[in-house]
Amino acid sequence: MRIRRVLTVLTIVAGVAAAYFQVVVPFQCNITERALQDATMEAMGEPVGNAAVLARENIDQVEAALESCPRVPNLYMIAAANYRLVRRLEDAEQMYRRALALERRPEIYFQLAMTQTELEKVDE
Repeated sequence: MRIRRVLTVLTIVAGVAAAYFQVVVPFQCNITERALQDATMEAMGEPVGNAAVLARENIDQVEAALESCPRVPNLYMIAAANYRLVRRLEDAEQMYRRALALERRPEIYFQLAMTQTELEKVDE
């Protein structure tokens, strides 16, 4: 009887943990992604000086988000866009490559090509 109770408790704990990692964490990542996307769009609409300040703040936030949401390609795209705003083009290129490693989408290839053009890497 005691073994049955222990197994029941372990099953419940495993179910709660699975729900947390399958539901709660992705939900939190989606909320973070949306907020960072909005902040990035705001930075893109600002004059250069203000855009750089906002982009640096966004970079700090997206780097923190990537620690808890490393499998979200859009976060890498957001990071890359902000890196481009502050002219850290090599970092932007790396972020686009990481996004491509997770999901091969045309817009990622396009943005990678645009960044490589800015870097004058036309052969890659």
